[in-house]
Amino acid sequence: MGRVLILSIEEVKNLLEKLLSRYKVYGPVKAKDFWKFEEITNPDEVDLGYISTMLPIKKYFLPPFETILHVKLGEDKEITIKEPEVNEKCVLFGVHPCDLKAILLLDKVFLDELKDPYYLKRRENTIIVALNCTAADEYCFCTTFGAGPFAKEGYDLVLTNLDERGYVLEVGSNKGEELIKAMGFAEVSDEYRETILKRKEEILRKMESEINQKRRIPNVEKLPELLAKNFNHKVWESMGKLCLACGSCNLVCPTCYCFNVVDKFSINLREVERIRTWDSCLLLEFAEVALGGNFRRERLARFKQRIYHKLSYFIEQYGEFGCVGCGRCIRWCVRKIDPVKIVGEIMEKPVPLS
Repeated sequence: MGRVLILSIEEVKNLLEKLLSRYKVYGPVKAKDFWKFEEITNPDEVDLGYISTMLPIKKYFLPPFETILHVKLGEDKEITIKEPEVNEKCVLFGVHPCDLKAILLLDKVFLDELKDPYYLKRRENTIIVALNCTAADEYCFCTTFGAGPFAKEGYDLVLTNLDERGYVLEVGSNKGEELIKAMGFAEVSDEYRETILKRKEEILRKMESEINQKRRIPNVEKLPELLAKNFNHKVWESMGKLCLACGSCNLVCPTCYCFNVVDKFSINLREVERIRTWDSCLLLEFAEVALGGNFRRERLARFKQRIYHKLSYFIEQYGEFGCVGCGRCIRWCVRKIDPVKIVGEIMEKPVPLS
């Protein structure tokens, strides 16, 4: 275990102030009726009581729109080629465990075999201060995949709210240790620290139990086999008709990573930008190939692809589920399509084996 500190609410604000003096800091901010991660300039802007942001923090590592190449033909016929400079050092403050787990899954996609240079540089330049969950809503099911309510790995620092007692701050990396050393916070006695850590465990275990009671997929380890045997279950047809194929679930999902690359030419054809943008497997054009062929023309096929990729195919590729149970796909779906209920219906009445 790394170093453990006990911070009052004022000391957490002091921590934020010190971070703001050194880095760009992004944190959860309350909008009208939702939260969003955005740059902050004042500790009072941060709302650490948030449930979930609309867009996940993946937008800081894989931006929705990104110019990855700029080519210009000069008057003297000289060609200038520029790639993006990814040098900003920043802090993501108050990252929930499900979003943290999602980034670790995206690391498998962008850093394991073929390293994406832009994603890699942003990861190296980012400090993550996680925030264990002490509140959840009816859409959270992170415990199904072990992605919450407490962070296990991948953070530099992690905070846990103890209500009137303030916050427990734990160090999770060398980067986090160096950061805390420079902050100058006072140590506490071993006896008080053990008391506080015991209280922290009680809070998080209670939170875990509450989420399990609200929404959870049982026997999740058998899920890929169950889905494989129920590819033609009647639930898929009804869900395929309900789905609008709008792609909202893809946009808010913290583990969706599909993108498109387009070239945008200037009107005089002397400049071109190569732009990477988020894409959605639910859109009709996603699976379109040359001469108009489309191997997922039917909306049902696209809907099933998304669910199967999260809960089955991702395991085949990377050894883990591609879902962290953040609930965004349900929370922001116009039709409130719920993968937990879909799986529950299949478990209740599976297709009989022939």
